[in-house]
Amino acid sequence: MGEVEKAIADFNKTIELNNEFADAYLCRGVVYHNERELEKALVDYNKAIELNNELAGAYYNRGVLFEDMKEHDKALCDYDNAIQLDRKERKYYRACARFYRFAGNYRKAVTDYIISYLI
Repeated sequence: MGEVEKAIADFNKTIELNNEFADAYLCRGVVYHNERELEKALVDYNKAIELNNELAGAYYNRGVLFEDMKEHDKALCDYDNAIQLDRKERKYYRACARFYRFAGNYRKAVTDYIISYLI
């Protein structure tokens, strides 16, 4: 069994023992996302948010997934949710800045980049 399979097995066991543990779904979602199993990742990110709607990392990771799926409006919404929950995490602002840069909204991109360096 490879490392990815072991990680998924560990998260499955954790969820089996405590199916209310949002972080386990989030982490398993990251593994699925990295393995390009996007639908499985989305299910896990959604479950993590359902269990703990204050888990900023779940919104951020789901935003990255939505970008990969070319669902840009949903990605931006999730990045904004992540920022609202954790205003001290630089990568959330940088994700928004990257999004705005590619969308051509350079003023907003620069603002978010600056904020990410000031916090």
